[in-house]
Amino acid sequence: MFFVAAHSSAIEEWETDGTSTYEGVKKLAQGIRVDDGLLLFNWHSENRTASIKALGVVKQFDQSVGAVSVSWKEVNFEIRPGLQGLRQWRDRWIVRLVPTRVVAYGLKERFAEAFSDDAF
Repeated sequence: MFFVAAHSSAIEEWETDGTSTYEGVKKLAQGIRVDDGLLLFNWHSENRTASIKALGVVKQFDQSVGAVSVSWKEVNFEIRPGLQGLRQWRDRWIVRLVPTRVVAYGLKERFAEAFSDDAF
């Protein structure tokens, strides 16, 4: 299981507490697998934080056509990246999180709570 943050501009509509399917998202489909965790975020330059508005779990993907299905849960918390991660969160629409950042941000616990599933 990997964790990937996607800027909200990359995913226009999402089903609050439900499953959404996206087509034509080849770049996103290339970097994920079933059961990966997605964070939907907005970047705030003034205080250098990423506002997380939804957590998602990839249910299906098809790299050949760029289709992805994601089960979403609405959340509201902020992540303050360190100096090394600051540029990634600020400048990229997709951020692949390394295991040390997953632990530092408490993401496994947040996903477990949001989805009522200790598998995370």
